[in-house]
Amino acid sequence: MKYAYVFLSLLFSPALSAQQGSPAQHEAAREKLVALYNRQAFDSIHTLLSPDFKKAMPSRTLVVFFRDNIYATRGMWLSAEKLRDDPGMTIYLAQFEKGSLEMSLAVNPKGEIYGLQFLPPKKKAVAIPSEVRNDNPLRTSIDSIVDTETKNFLARNFNRGLRIAVVHKGKTYTYGYGETVKGNDIIPHDSTIFEIGSLTKTFTALLLAQALEEKRVSEDDDVRKHLEGKFPNLEYKGQPIRLKHLANHTSGLPRLPADLEKQPKFDALDPYRNYSEKMLLSYLQTAKPDTTPGARQEYSNLGVAVLGLALEKIYGKSYEQLVKEKITAPFALSSTTFEDNEKRMAAGYDEHDNKVPYWRFSAFAPAGALRSDMHDMRRYLDVQMKADDPAVRRAQKETTREGPQAVGLGWMITQGASGKNLIWHNGGTFGFSSFLGFMEDRSTGIIILSNSGKPVDMLAMQLLRRMQKLN
Repeated sequence: MKYAYVFLSLLFSPALSAQQGSPAQHEAAREKLVALYNRQAFDSIHTLLSPDFKKAMPSRTLVVFFRDNIYATRGMWLSAEKLRDDPGMTIYLAQFEKGSLEMSLAVNPKGEIYGLQFLPPKKKAVAIPSEVRNDNPLRTSIDSIVDTETKNFLARNFNRGLRIAVVHKGKTYTYGYGETVKGNDIIPHDSTIFEIGSLTKTFTALLLAQALEEKRVSEDDDVRKHLEGKFPNLEYKGQPIRLKHLANHTSGLPRLPADLEKQPKFDALDPYRNYSEKMLLSYLQTAKPDTTPGARQEYSNLGVAVLGLALEKIYGKSYEQLVKEKITAPFALSSTTFEDNEKRMAAGYDEHDNKVPYWRFSAFAPAGALRSDMHDMRRYLDVQMKADDPAVRRAQKETTREGPQAVGLGWMITQGASGKNLIWHNGGTFGFSSFLGFMEDRSTGIIILSNSGKPVDMLAMQLLRRMQKLN
């Protein structure tokens, strides 16, 4: 993927050293830049620029750059680690939710940014094997489709390992490609455990659907009714954030809290580890929606974390207890937990095939902390496709729509070119990616679990398209 970048020619001026600000001024400018970016206050970033930079880079151009070229593809800005000082500038590794960029920052003695550049970090070459190990028996037309599409995908988007399940006309087919740990030659199998990331959100939303079915709450409840403490800012012009807004990503809350980097012992490779419930509640004292709740879809990990807090108060139990008692135990998902099982877990690799640590989520557990294997995910897909449970059906029901994209409680609902709806969710951490989706007519479903941070959505969509043509 090519990345656009911005810079001012003054960045390379011979007089650069005389104009350079202090290290403290660079750090202050970097901190402001990250904070404004994460609030999506891209127009305010323009106010940080020097007069000459403002003339060279109109506000509208800068907004489009940050919004469309970085935020849309990379997500929230998690950290910026200083790499080195070059003549006239400081070089940082900017770590985002979905990868990293190298940022060059130049600040003058007034603390104004007069040079800014984002480029892809230098990559080490990833050795792509000519033949990926797999257990595909190549006996059926579906086997052949999966093999062709998976190998085509891997040739462009190398993933260390994949476990794939396809459900078509009531039959399930499973396949493994690659390896669980680099160099071990062990193909992922049905009991290999992966981080499933944001697929966890569908579990959190199902807990809300169960509470609604049990008539413990109303989806229109003001969330503050179910939180410990007072949060006067959790409304917009008198309109409160309601429980359903947290589950369908229309709360108006940002994707992540602005103080994520201020957690104790912050680690950009494990960015949620020490963000505690106390920090989350403290942040909610000042957090506020940026638009009327319910008016706009904007994906928010923060919103789902808040929903998790509300569910704990509604039931008087921890989030982990709720998931076990109300979902994993009743549906026999014995390998779906919040714990590591290193004997069965695949190692995780980032987009450059570097091994990365497993994630811990603390207060953000409801947004992405679960681990699971294909055996459990097949059962979970079966529960979703059969939809015998009233809470499962309720979670899949559309609650908000913008054009072809609707959202139920947790689930994304996308209308395809054929007019059929796909109900789906994906997940991603630095070392793992996942996708689970099924056609609304229940004809076809798919699950992909990967121990690579590279998304697998494109492969999932292509396989779904090919499966539907077999109908």
